[in-house]
Amino acid sequence: MKKLEITPGKFYRLRNGSKYRCYATDGIEHMIHGAYLSPNGWRAISHYENGTCFMDSEYELDIIAEWTEKPEIDRDILPDWANRAVAMDKDGRWFCYSVIPVKNSNHWFAIEAWRIPKSTSDTFNYSSSWEDSLVVFEEESK
Repeated sequence: MKKLEITPGKFYRLRNGSKYRCYATDGIEHMIHGAYLSPNGWRAISHYENGTCFMDSEYELDIIAEWTEKPEIDRDILPDWANRAVAMDKDGRWFCYSVIPVKNSNHWFAIEAWRIPKSTSDTFNYSSSWEDSLVVFEEESK
């Protein structure tokens, strides 16, 4: 696995999916300083040089990847019955769902799903992992 280069001023994804912004990489013991976006706002946190919170184990607040914004998707392109969520599978195919899907080993699963045509999904301009692709829309439908 390629070592992640952590740079002040950039955003990263934590193991739990939270957005993290790096402030500095010149600390003493915990070299990396920054904050992550929690449900209650930004919270300060420090990491070791390798992006972990603890040297001997994985933790939900470890830095694992660069941050990629979710694609902006126009709900008008989706069928009325399947406009609650959109996600990409491991093979790069996009689907829309009538409910919020559950992550499986290689795709997002829900009973009712519709495959979005490639010509449409190509406009989403998304280049991150399928595991981070889930976009959930607000309850009110179009």
